[in-house]
Amino acid sequence: MEQLVESEPSAGTVVDALVGGNCSYCEDGTLVRDSYKGNAAAVCDCCETPAVQVWDDDRA
Repeated sequence: MEQLVESEPSAGTVVDALVGGNCSYCEDGTLVRDSYKGNAAAVCDCCETPAVQVWDDDRA
């Protein structure tokens, strides 16, 4: 019997899924790939609010 193995999405996959979308905090912004407090993030190019940031598990 074949087993399905679920893999966790990478930081790039999660961030890339949001890049180009509209900011939910302001009316004029678009989400761009950036960093936020040293983490990979999708950040609004207008209000600079992060929509998502992904922490590096190795830093724990």
